[in-house]
Amino acid sequence: MPASYNLPPEWAHQHAILLGWPIASTDWSKQMLAVESLYLQLMALITPYEQVLLIAPLDQHNYVRQRLQQADLPLHRIALINAPYNDTWLRDTGPITVWNERNEPVFIDFDFNGWGQKHPFVQDNLMTRHLLEDAQFKNLYQIQQAQSKQPGFILEGGSIEVNGAGLLLTSKQCLLNPNRGVRTQNEITEQLKNTLGVHEVLWVSHGHVEGDDTDSHIDTLARFSAEKQVCYQTCDELDYPGYSELKALEHELQTLMRPRGIELVPLPWPDACYSPEGPRMAATYVNFLIMNQQVIVPQYDVPQDAEAIAQLQRCFPERKVVGINCRPLIRQGGSLHCITMQLPANRA
Repeated sequence: MPASYNLPPEWAHQHAILLGWPIASTDWSKQMLAVESLYLQLMALITPYEQVLLIAPLDQHNYVRQRLQQADLPLHRIALINAPYNDTWLRDTGPITVWNERNEPVFIDFDFNGWGQKHPFVQDNLMTRHLLEDAQFKNLYQIQQAQSKQPGFILEGGSIEVNGAGLLLTSKQCLLNPNRGVRTQNEITEQLKNTLGVHEVLWVSHGHVEGDDTDSHIDTLARFSAEKQVCYQTCDELDYPGYSELKALEHELQTLMRPRGIELVPLPWPDACYSPEGPRMAATYVNFLIMNQQVIVPQYDVPQDAEAIAQLQRCFPERKVVGINCRPLIRQGGSLHCITMQLPANRA
């Protein structure tokens, strides 16, 4: 793929946010009402600023419309799309959109294997192909035929972060894990450069949040919030099992970012959150969603919630920063960023 291809950062202008409606066959079967309520609250936050493309199986569309109407959501801002799926973690199964030299969207369809064959994935691996065939999706970009590329290797959207100026940040724990395929760091670096149009790949070796089963996706640990700014998850809980890993991550980020003139912004460590089944859940404030004019921050009903919003408001002074309670999401190991995928608008 030519170097003129460009993967825009999340804060670039967007057409819409992609979501997958929770259904009984997904991870959410034990807490359907709580998760449905969260999705409805999330769409109420999104739709004043952007459209929502909401994926659901066709036999669920009438029920979903009923729930949207009951929540008094603007139906003209929500497009229902028919597609099958194993689960709703669309950050990892949806398309990654790059722009070519003619300013046309090209949708990258990486292979997906259930985060190292930990969970069912056959339908999720086909998600991008189903989406690109949908008339409403093509109408969003005003195209008759969607251009797509299948690089032929495994990669999840939550495992990479870009700053829009040639840098890509990722973790060795995930991309070099043999459960994602046996490739060297140099091989993956070249593949990312060729596929996404980045110039340099920055690798971190450390960082883990208990309850995360993605092998340390970077979007649970550190995120670009501007071309020269990275937000990262701190930890001040000395007996936390991942304390040393998160401190080592902080030192790695200082080594990587400071010589490049990139500011590091620490986000607070939330008090412990436990699932009804007992295990500690993967609560992290790094898993925020950047939108046009707005940033939505995971909240966990702990004292640090307000501090996280205040810190991110300083990072995004021109956007409204709001929170949403994501405890139902972290019960299944992910959070807000994990269930969403932005669909960037034309570069011009």
